[in-house]
Amino acid sequence: MSLSLRLVCNGKPVVGSVRLDVGGKVLSAATDKRGEVVFRGVAPGSEPTITAIPHSGYWQTVYQGVPTSGEIHCEALPTDLSQPWWLALLGLLAPGVSADGVSIGIIDNYFGPPWEEPPQVPKVGGKKQLEQPTHGQLIASLLTTHSDFPSPCPQASLKVISAPSVDNPNRIGMAAVTEGIVALTDGGVDVISMSFGKYGANDRGVRNSLEYAASRGVLLVAASGNSSLPSPAFPACDHRVVAVSGVAMPGYLPDNSLAFQSMAGFDSEATLKLRKMAEGGLCFWLPSNEIDDQGVAAPGAGIIVRTPDGRLLDVVGTSFAAPLVAAAAAVLIAGKSSFRNRISDLDHNRKLLYSHCSLTDRSRANLTGRGIPVVA
Repeated sequence: MSLSLRLVCNGKPVVGSVRLDVGGKVLSAATDKRGEVVFRGVAPGSEPTITAIPHSGYWQTVYQGVPTSGEIHCEALPTDLSQPWWLALLGLLAPGVSADGVSIGIIDNYFGPPWEEPPQVPKVGGKKQLEQPTHGQLIASLLTTHSDFPSPCPQASLKVISAPSVDNPNRIGMAAVTEGIVALTDGGVDVISMSFGKYGANDRGVRNSLEYAASRGVLLVAASGNSSLPSPAFPACDHRVVAVSGVAMPGYLPDNSLAFQSMAGFDSEATLKLRKMAEGGLCFWLPSNEIDDQGVAAPGAGIIVRTPDGRLLDVVGTSFAAPLVAAAAAVLIAGKSSFRNRISDLDHNRKLLYSHCSLTDRSRANLTGRGIPVVA
């Protein structure tokens, strides 16, 4: 079944990205200049929820039970992109915050300009072409200063390494990851952020490279994964790595959306995606894999990034929580020069990060680990 809609907000067409959530199955499309969009493959009788993110701002609908056609009126959310909540929660908007002199390494599928010059174009082994924007570009954009919102790690040096799989450039190649971790370590980075993971057998080459980086005092941070599992994916599950789970602010998400919802308890049969974690509305992002007391938590939903072609895009996932923790760690390291470049089996930079974590509920350490790092 096709679903033809026109999205408007305050009488104006919503031109931008649109996401349709049908019982957990997400369809994505883009509206035209009239705000019109067509979704195909929607099951008859379903009650989908729409999320709309226009190019010119951050708007989301609170509409459920979408008809087969019609006009949907979006509700504008009062979001000040110059004061993004995902940075404020970590104290990264405080006056004087700086990561000057600290280097952050990022490994992902593909970056390209302006982060990678010349761009390392992946070799495509199959028919799958490189998605645009790529996962790596969205991660790098999150740590970059834009006219819309500030960087979470001002003055930090970003070093990126594209590590696509030879079979599918939209996925990560573990052999390239192994080489990338060693290269970034030899290049003198203080923190390495990894927003990828695999389940099952751990890659021996990557494990050896993690050991190499950790033995030289590099803080290793990785996304826990988004499969609602009781333990993180690899490499986040490695004991040398700080696993990062995701939290969210319901105030920046549709209050009655099936895609995101806050609740005091948890019904595993429900389609609800958020669990209430603390007073003030902070919630655990349910798709996030759980972590142990060596991990930490950071915003993983309701985050906005700017794509290389200038669009504003909402992103979710522990993929984006991990680089935010890397940014917070960089700020902390910059302020504590005595913690830098010291070799330790459990490097001092990790201890520095833990010392600034705030845990609101010890009984839920499996959700947030040591807590949420707050730099100021």
